[in-house]
Amino acid sequence: MSKTKVYVIVIILLLTMFILSVASVRNDAVTNDEAAHIPAGYSYLKTGDYRLNPEHPPLIKDLSAIPLLFINIKAPFDHPSWQKADQWEFGHQFLYKYGNNIDAIALASRIPVILLMLLLGFYIFKWASELYGDKAGLFALFLYVLAPNVLAHGRLVTTDLGISAMFIIALYYFWRFIKNPSWKFLIIAGITFGLAQLTKFNGLLIIPVMIIFTFLAVFIGQKEIKLSVPLKRLFKKRKLLQKAYVLFFALILIFIIGYGLVWLVYIVQTANMPVAIQHQIINSGLDNGATKNVLNRLADIPVVRAFDHYLLGISMAGSHTVGGHTIFFLGQIGNGWWYYFPVIFVLKTSILILGLILTGLVFACYKFISSWRGSGFAFSLEKYFTELMFFASIFIFFAAGMRGKLDLGVRYLLPVYAFIFILLGGFYSIIMLKLKGLDNKTSRRGTYLGFLLTGIIIVWYAISAFYIYPSYLAYYNEAIGPANGYKYATDSNLDWGQDLKRLKIYMDDHNISEINLIYFGHAEPSYYNINYHNYWADDKNIKGYTAISATALLQTRDKNGGFSFQWLKDKQPIDKIGYSIFIYNLNGN
Repeated sequence: MSKTKVYVIVIILLLTMFILSVASVRNDAVTNDEAAHIPAGYSYLKTGDYRLNPEHPPLIKDLSAIPLLFINIKAPFDHPSWQKADQWEFGHQFLYKYGNNIDAIALASRIPVILLMLLLGFYIFKWASELYGDKAGLFALFLYVLAPNVLAHGRLVTTDLGISAMFIIALYYFWRFIKNPSWKFLIIAGITFGLAQLTKFNGLLIIPVMIIFTFLAVFIGQKEIKLSVPLKRLFKKRKLLQKAYVLFFALILIFIIGYGLVWLVYIVQTANMPVAIQHQIINSGLDNGATKNVLNRLADIPVVRAFDHYLLGISMAGSHTVGGHTIFFLGQIGNGWWYYFPVIFVLKTSILILGLILTGLVFACYKFISSWRGSGFAFSLEKYFTELMFFASIFIFFAAGMRGKLDLGVRYLLPVYAFIFILLGGFYSIIMLKLKGLDNKTSRRGTYLGFLLTGIIIVWYAISAFYIYPSYLAYYNEAIGPANGYKYATDSNLDWGQDLKRLKIYMDDHNISEINLIYFGHAEPSYYNINYHNYWADDKNIKGYTAISATALLQTRDKNGGFSFQWLKDKQPIDKIGYSIFIYNLNGN
């Protein structure tokens, strides 16, 4: 296949992803995290004041706010929530109380994230193609483009897709540097490493990956590196030591470049933020007294004040990870289940992908062990260096999730999917080569089997992806189905407040003039002209049409610690809106 045809297919696939994303998100209300991120990003660009949402780095919020600069927006900088640095109240005022067009704001701010999602798709294709060939790249891109979990979060103004993109891109250029050490790739690796740190604080997870594989790179490939660095000549007679020195010197430079970029961006973002506000955020946002003291002292030193705000964000994110959030999972309410992420990954990943992963793992173990036995560990390490880097990254993301208490959704594993799709692209190319080897002069069975297998994968995966449209957040695999997903886990796995606009559409279509509403989300029902009674009590005599979010249904507790809506358990909803809002017609008791 010519390069022209390959890139035409790449464009078609990415265009498909763009269309699916925009079309499916049009009727999504502003989701929970977006209610803070969108207004915060706008405030950064308009004021140079980083008082809102410091527990997340600014990059994704900044990018998402760029289109908003071209929209006529009234921001509540005169509201008390701005002085108090109350991001949730400020966000509510910004979105629903100052007469802004929220639908236009939401769509415009989501477009940069969607474009970043397409960029990640290109790098998945690029890396898989360089490793395994163009067919592998196209297969990996196809899996990515129609991945429901990627489509779910790649359309929203949150940091999860962003860190997936920046983590992969930064690691790609680090890999390019290891394979071909040069100042060009060193500088690009440093910049992209910095961008990863500016995207989400779990971008820190790339550091152990880079350290481990810099160490391993010392023992593979050429013994001498041409890259010229200071004091390299001191190790002229000891090539292995010289190589280690050059690689780790380069790694330190990558970190310096990256954190230099972080510092520069934070200087710009905090330029107009009063020191008093920074102290206020430190004292209200942290519980640890020792950490507060250190950060308060650094805030008073002008030259490090900006970086202090970055450290504050890390500290706040760390506190959230340790403390966690209360959620519903497998019939329980709590947090900190070590098995949460492995289970949620299995529940929300297509059976087809799980089957390919399992088969690929067996094949990979066989190939690695065979190579090890035949040529030794060093040869196997060099031959499968990249794959080991991918497996290490996947392991680190799972391990970090299993040790923390932020059991808030499969979205924390989005970077894992990118690595898996690249690896599956390689596995697919090997399968096709094996099948092609069955051909002979009188038979084309290998080619036919290859076409048949490819066709089955494409049809199965496409049906699975299009069936859930437009409710990608609610995706659960074929063994469970989105209709039953609420029985396993809610929050961003199913219900993030996204279906409020669709509730209004449903009410209009069914001539429902008013409704009792128990809503989990930050969107404002009255903005969508929903005539509702805000109902959070446990009055079992409630009558009439009632809409209740899945998370509220399963997670709301009464004053005695019981489930507020246990009495609804035996009642059947007459309908579901996007799988996340249940509709009942109640006559009372």
